[in-house]
Amino acid sequence: MGFHRKHAVEGLLHIAHDFTDLRLWRAVFAELFGTFIMIYVGLSNIVASEYDEGGGKHIDNLITPGLTFAAIIMTLIHIIGPTSGCHINPAVTISMMVVKRCHFVKGVMYIIVQLIGAVAGAALVYWIAPEEWIDATHLGMNRLKPELNMGQGLVVEIIGTMILVLLVLVISDPDPKKDFEGFPATSAGFMVLACVFFMAPYTGCSLNPARSFGPALIMMDFADYHWIYWVGPISGGLLAVVIYYGALIQGIHKFDDPPEPHFVPGSGAGSTGDDNELHEVKNEEKF
Repeated sequence: MGFHRKHAVEGLLHIAHDFTDLRLWRAVFAELFGTFIMIYVGLSNIVASEYDEGGGKHIDNLITPGLTFAAIIMTLIHIIGPTSGCHINPAVTISMMVVKRCHFVKGVMYIIVQLIGAVAGAALVYWIAPEEWIDATHLGMNRLKPELNMGQGLVVEIIGTMILVLLVLVISDPDPKKDFEGFPATSAGFMVLACVFFMAPYTGCSLNPARSFGPALIMMDFADYHWIYWVGPISGGLLAVVIYYGALIQGIHKFDDPPEPHFVPGSGAGSTGDDNELHEVKNEEKF
């Protein structure tokens, strides 16, 4: 989820790695592996819990998938975060590319392997889980509830992913003097848990185009509303970028050193002394 701030501080995120550089391929593999593990673990729980609870009609169907996704994402942040940043989500990667914390070429490679990893994870669940579980739960696909229209579902996905990407942007901010450091894995885990609880009853809680694409491809079942699981998360991520730069970044950087005072030549009738006299312009820090 883009939480490895050390590389940002060192200026190593937005660089073009040579294709012979093993660091690039290790990072790409980490994204493939991480997305595969996340989808396999998450879908395994959804398939089992929904089948056991009769199609997901009980509150346990929110608690166990929420805890499972939160736990595996917290784990993956520690496992692959130092190698790739642990994006494991095209919406996160696109947002990180926009703010130049991920090079464009690396970002495109990340997105490709994230989708491949999601398909591989869903395929493994399809192979392992009993057939009746798969049939009853549609392999844990994200499904828009019949009572909602596509516009309502789109808004749910936009808001949820906005929260996710805002957290990523704040924690991965490269400013070494920023006010908030926090605990990235713990913050991400609670954030995912909250999103599952408030989003799953409406859209199934995607937050991630790869998470929706993997099981849909394996089941060859692309509903007419499948597009909201792409447009919603990507739009939510871009909205987070706007909010981050428009409103939040000032508070994050409030402990930066103030700009150096600079001097400008005095001029005009109101100036005193020689025209070459230098006047200090003081910059007041505004909060």
